[in-house]
Amino acid sequence: MKLLVQIILISLISINTFAQSNTENWIPVISTGTKHIYIDVYGLDSFKGYDIYLWTMQNFDKPLDMQGIKRDIYQTRTYYLINKKLKEYSILEIIFYDEDGNVITSYTYHHDTKIQKYRYNYPIFPGSDMDAILKKALEYIK
Repeated sequence: MKLLVQIILISLISINTFAQSNTENWIPVISTGTKHIYIDVYGLDSFKGYDIYLWTMQNFDKPLDMQGIKRDIYQTRTYYLINKKLKEYSILEIIFYDEDGNVITSYTYHHDTKIQKYRYNYPIFPGSDMDAILKKALEYIK
């Protein structure tokens, strides 16, 4: 029994030692009085084609209230597919967090299609938050 406990302890220590390190690298894009938007630039330099996959994080000074979500939202993280040539994007996943950083709920959207016009749901308007996000991402891709 003592040997089993030792093996388990060694295994736990090994898992923690060799666990993948945190690879997020959040860079600010927009910071206003009520919202703060960041992008995770880790790995962005590997995107060579027109499509970019990236995470954004938005923090709110005042909690966001959304219909269907019963708790106050203080942060969202959104995973996007952006086409830099077409200037269009789709939301692939969104995660909502409470004041303590706990996940409230999340939604995943599937876009399993090769048909170009169905891959992207929204245009990127000049001067919009998404335009700023794309511009900041391109700084790390070039």
